[in-house]
Amino acid sequence: MVDKNAGKRLKVHVPTEEEHYSKEAESGSGVSTTLDVSDDEDELGRKEAERLTQAEAGDVVPFVVSVVRLCGSIPDMANCWRLDWGDTPSSLMNHPLSGITLLGLLRFVKRHRKLIDWQQYWRRLVFITAMSMFNTCLSVVETVLYGGRIHCTYINPRVVFVLGQPRSGTTHIHNLLSQDKERFAVATTFDVGFPSSFLWTAGWLPFLLQGLLSETRPMDNMRLSWELPQEDELATNQLSGGVSPYAAISFLRREAWEGMIPWWTLRREDGCTAADRAEWQAAFLYFLKKLQYRSGPNKRLLLKSPVHTARIHVLNELFPRARFICVHRDPYVIFRSGLNMASKYYGYAALSTPSSEDVFEYVLRQGEVLVRAYIRDASRILGRSSWIDKFVTNSPGTDAVSRRLVEIAFTDLDEKPLEALTLIYGTLRLCEGDERCASVGSFPPVVERAVSRYLDQLGAFKKNALAELDADAAGVLKKRWRQLFSAFGYDTRRYRLEDLAPQRLVFL
Repeated sequence: MVDKNAGKRLKVHVPTEEEHYSKEAESGSGVSTTLDVSDDEDELGRKEAERLTQAEAGDVVPFVVSVVRLCGSIPDMANCWRLDWGDTPSSLMNHPLSGITLLGLLRFVKRHRKLIDWQQYWRRLVFITAMSMFNTCLSVVETVLYGGRIHCTYINPRVVFVLGQPRSGTTHIHNLLSQDKERFAVATTFDVGFPSSFLWTAGWLPFLLQGLLSETRPMDNMRLSWELPQEDELATNQLSGGVSPYAAISFLRREAWEGMIPWWTLRREDGCTAADRAEWQAAFLYFLKKLQYRSGPNKRLLLKSPVHTARIHVLNELFPRARFICVHRDPYVIFRSGLNMASKYYGYAALSTPSSEDVFEYVLRQGEVLVRAYIRDASRILGRSSWIDKFVTNSPGTDAVSRRLVEIAFTDLDEKPLEALTLIYGTLRLCEGDERCASVGSFPPVVERAVSRYLDQLGAFKKNALAELDADAAGVLKKRWRQLFSAFGYDTRRYRLEDLAPQRLVFL
């Protein structure tokens, strides 16, 4: 049901598990075609909370697909949030497959060929194919020059992973920590963009490819260049031939990305096959070996990809001495920023055209999957305490048991970056054994100066003015992302919905 006079308004109903499957049986498909607005939301919330409690207790709960009906039907999306890519689908810039080899592209196309809109995106596909031939030649040269040395490289097991929901501030904390160049090695935008050849082409190829990269990130106008830190999963997506959640940004139709959900967690119980996990893992470790070879054996790899938030179990198996930093942010801001990113960036990566409803649901589901897996694995593997336990013990954001996990709010990172870094270094003991540090809970003065210079460069940067959420949309988000709200204490605050729009929420 839609109130035509209410402006942008979302009317939604999240069906129970029984309702969802009964409608599937009646309609013969996995998507309900009718709008069912229920007033019994408390009962629904209670049942879903019970299922989550069972999952957290260790019971095996099947992955249930929740269906959201937005504004009654797809035509009514004109009254809600609308996906508007403009002319970005015709652009050849910023595509995440620009560095794929021909063999990788053939594997990608074989795996996803039924999802590609060949007629609409033929120009982009021709470009990617031409680039893949060029990349193959570069890759052959690198294999000849470095293949044996890469194979023998040992990855420093003290890897540091930056976790968090997309748009939660992971880039900011990644950039801050990367100023410690004596301690950390990072993957750059060029490394992840051209993962098959960066060891020998990084010195000259970026100059020739300036036209392929925007000067700023499309979704937030942060500076973008080949030498800045970037997400390692972009490289894994290309090296694995598309066995990655990042393949989904090229195929945002719901029937496409739902089949890729198992790659977010890489768990067998979520549907990930042993072959897919092995292919992802081989590509991931190969890329890390290249980074380690270039940086030398003593530096710790500093890696950031939001999808790693759901993979603590895998990362812990590979690197039992790894450390984890999880940044969290107000869920309302994350969601609105996620929709903004979908509108401004995903069009550059698209190989099919989704509906607004497909993308809206994608952003919702992504948040659900990532936080559910994070809470489960961080609690069982890293000894994560609830936020209220940390508050009571007067040590918010730290985990004194394992010293392997630190959680930090984006507001602290944004307003008090040096204090936030001190907390991170101290909790994870990143300075242990370093004579340059005054104490284990501090970091070297040279790093502080580098961080200060970086922050000065950001002085004129303005955050996005994000689209407004009305009360109905905020209610849906609170229901679907209730585990994210509760995990970090955001459900204890009361929000003024009229203040959701521009920059920051007001806490009462």
